[in-house]
Amino acid sequence: MIRELWSIDFPSMLIGVIQHPSMLIFLDNHQSVGPNSKAGQRRNKGLNENLAREILELHTLGVDGGYTQNDVVELAEGITGWTVSFKADSPGYRFSSTMHEPGAINVLGKVYDQQGEQQGLSCLRDLASHENTARHLCGKLVEHFYGVEHPSLVDKLTKVWIENDGMLIPVYLTLLNSDLKNQDARLRFRTPQEWYFAVLRSADFEPNQKQMHSMLRQLGQEPFMSGSPAGWSDNDADYNSSAALTQRWQVANQVAKLLITRIERSKQNPNDRVAQIVQRLYGNEVDEHLQTALEKAQDASSKFVVLWMSPQFQYR
Repeated sequence: MIRELWSIDFPSMLIGVIQHPSMLIFLDNHQSVGPNSKAGQRRNKGLNENLAREILELHTLGVDGGYTQNDVVELAEGITGWTVSFKADSPGYRFSSTMHEPGAINVLGKVYDQQGEQQGLSCLRDLASHENTARHLCGKLVEHFYGVEHPSLVDKLTKVWIENDGMLIPVYLTLLNSDLKNQDARLRFRTPQEWYFAVLRSADFEPNQKQMHSMLRQLGQEPFMSGSPAGWSDNDADYNSSAALTQRWQVANQVAKLLITRIERSKQNPNDRVAQIVQRLYGNEVDEHLQTALEKAQDASSKFVVLWMSPQFQYR
């Protein structure tokens, strides 16, 4: 039932994510044992703070959201026993009462004296509804779509979030209906993955799995390899360096060669395909510099690379 509600409200989404086996294993909570629990006393194992820290720093309040190290420890105690079953007949999340730290916890000045799993659930629901969580996540949404210098829109989204108790659809609608969407300015530079998938969509072309994996590795965004619980950076400056653009140029060349081979096998003209793609993407709004570069390109392969490496294509 929780998973069915993920896209509707943030409290349900947060709980669903935290209880997912991948999250519990990645941040070691499946092995976190309350020191005073039955399992802790028997096995002499202890608390792991990794997941609790990321909940507060990334998933809810934010690094400047007003929590302390003591809040991390208390929350970590509240979610002890949130572990994973590897049994064939019942795999996935499970709550282990023998691993749960007994007694009340105090997070952000509020005492949670519920028993067992309900203690962590109650704390997470409050964190999900906290004003600092709303501001932190609304700021992330605005940054992802429009960039960092839009505090008034962050304020507007935060108000909508709070008024709707974390229901996400009203927040999304407010975000997408912002006047910023109609600006001509290039607001966000495409990440390597986003650029790569835009290249493939523009050409209606899909390399084989091995080729795609290799290209994403070249671009520095191999699947599931972000190297941090925070995921990939959402900062333009991390992706528009000369080295990063060289990687894109190399991949653009590879895609162009594969695509042209397929086009020629189907007895079509690659130059016609370039023109079709440009028309579909930009119509009469094609940048004059891009148009000039396309006219000067010596062959179809060069035209594809010019298109995909153009400033107009690099930005959303």
